[in-house]
Amino acid sequence: MVEIDQTVDSIYCASSGGNIWKADKEGNGWYVLNDDFQIDDIRMLRKVNDRLLVASGGWGVPGFYYSDDDGHTWTAATGLSNIADWGYVIKSVVLNNTQNTIYLLAMEWDYGDWEKTTSIYVSTDMGESFSKELSYLESSHGPEGGFDIWCDPQDTVCYLAKTNEIYSINNYDYSAELISQYSQETTGSILLSGCKTDTETHLYTAVYADNHVDFYY
Repeated sequence: MVEIDQTVDSIYCASSGGNIWKADKEGNGWYVLNDDFQIDDIRMLRKVNDRLLVASGGWGVPGFYYSDDDGHTWTAATGLSNIADWGYVIKSVVLNNTQNTIYLLAMEWDYGDWEKTTSIYVSTDMGESFSKELSYLESSHGPEGGFDIWCDPQDTVCYLAKTNEIYSINNYDYSAELISQYSQETTGSILLSGCKTDTETHLYTAVYADNHVDFYY
């Protein structure tokens, strides 16, 4: 996983061992930023202004960290304690809006209904705190493998894939608005991706099941 900071001509790279490395854009002078604080299963690495943002898919950890001193010290986000108790972060994206809104998709335990649930958390303070805005019980909506989120790095919209449905998430009330529904030959683990042109946004899903992958657009 790679992030490029054009303002200082630097490149950041997350390794499978939980370290974040930095070098110039030509790949010279690599050095590690967090040798004393490995971050398990890094799912997102972004540099926004002077802040490093990292989402961790490790089991039973806070799930999101930020650093304002280029990785020398790290702070865990608040609002994700339920994930830290029992669950993990699936994916996180950052919008290109004025607040740099962060969406975080996670699997966690619903202690009220006593079952797994897939939830979407939102941060509007650059990862310092999160609030849960959407939640889908497994008994009603299926397991976490049937969910994914995506946004174009230069866009202001987060898209949600839920089984055979695609939603856009409203940035004001965080409601999920259905924009597309399609027939799937099989159900399985979903990967959502896309691309944005000057006039259109194209969305694609890949569904992995029974040792093969089906693609939809």
